Amino acid sequence: MNDTRDTIEIVKVIACLVWGVINLLIIIVGLLLLPYFIWQHYEDQKRRSAKMALTAKELGMQLERALDPRMDKVHRFLRKVKGSRRYALNVISGESQGHSVTIFEYHYQRYFRGKSYEFGKYIEHHYLTYLVLDLNNEFPELTVKEEKPASQILSRIADALGRGDIDFEAHEFSERYDVRSSDKKFAYDFCNTKMMEYLLEKTTVPIEVEKEALAICFPDRINQSKIEAQLEHLVNIRTRMPGYLFAA
Repeated sequence: MNDTRDTIEIVKVIACLVWGVINLLIIIVGLLLLPYFIWQHYEDQKRRSAKMALTAKELGMQLERALDPRMDKVHRFLRKVKGSRRYALNVISGESQGHSVTIFEYHYQRYFRGKSYEFGKYIEHHYLTYLVLDLNNEFPELTVKEEKPASQILSRIADALGRGDIDFEAHEFSERYDVRSSDKKFAYDFCNTKMMEYLLEKTTVPIEVEKEALAICFPDRINQSKIEAQLEHLVNIRTRMPGYLFAA
């Protein structure tokens, strides 16, 4: 019996030693590979930065590469983005079809079990692309976004409680879009017949209006091959805002 116990203890000790050696090897390999991963990240950023500079030049705009953690002070709708370490990067600014526009990537991170392990926590990095047009006039806050099937039941409950989105006579538009604003009249003016017809033809990304900014948001980082079409979409939304809104 004692011999059996001694054998078990020896096996446990050997297993612990083997596990310790494996962990040590993993750490050593990780430390050896770390400089390569840092270099690879730097090279990827350098290549992307060069592409972004070329994109800005093709658009006839200026590129600011520095991180901007205060962009949500300029555009308060960015505060709706939930996460930590929020900042703008690759900020492109200039003129498009006579309008002053700004394009930027917006980074935020969340702690989950998943993609990367940093400083003892699992962190997921996320990026959004914002295109913002200066309206040169202040307007109430407004959001327009497509209703997802999973949220339609909750929307109907909110409507019943008087806390839902704004309804429009165009049933198809009301069914497809969630429109919210602090000023219902402005919402009706913004979502006029021409605007509704245009948006119903598109797979539309979220639209934000706040003070002098008209913004649209796309998932992921700036896609150089799509940026001109996205700019065109932003300007098309602006041109469908009635002229009388700017007369005051």
